[in-house]
Amino acid sequence: AELIDNPTAGPVLRDYYTRLFNGWRATGNTTPRDSSARADYEIIPGPGGLQSVVVHETFEPFGIQANNAYRSFLFDMNSGRRLYLPDLFRPGVNANQAVSTAAAPILPPVLDAAAPPHAPGTYPFTVEEFQPDGDGPGYSGNYRAFALTGDALRLYMPDQPMSRESPSPRDRFSWSMDGGAVVANVPLAALAGQLKPEYEGI
Repeated sequence: AELIDNPTAGPVLRDYYTRLFNGWRATGNTTPRDSSARADYEIIPGPGGLQSVVVHETFEPFGIQANNAYRSFLFDMNSGRRLYLPDLFRPGVNANQAVSTAAAPILPPVLDAAAPPHAPGTYPFTVEEFQPDGDGPGYSGNYRAFALTGDALRLYMPDQPMSRESPSPRDRFSWSMDGGAVVANVPLAALAGQLKPEYEGI
């Protein structure tokens, strides 16, 4: 509510919520199965006048496991515009590559702790599966869902439910992954020199 009438964030959020609720209504009108849906949000202040809004969407058809998704919006309240991940980085820096490199050392314990319980370091909870590469985004979701806190780049992976049609190695089961199965905080210090100065945090 505190951002819906803001000239920077308001038009973007109003459009998003309108499309979200209209989509849910359309689904509810055409499916024979009862369902429920909700959207919880968190507002996260970041460095340099940045404000992240992270929406957790949950859609639950009756009798079936709920589907979760995370939608993120980043606003520079000083300049009055919406930012995307590449906008945080200096010219010439590949944002996905920079984040992948910085995330690699902190991901193993986060992946080991992710549900469902599993042996540490086992497929698909490996660093390689949660980083984009030449074969696609993997379970990283191409870092579409993220927030900037005062000292970290928070990643919600994947951003929405997804499956892996080509599991690696080939003899493993093909997994699906719910949105937000892994939430990782990459220290901004690990991205020092690559972020624009105003976004490097404290």
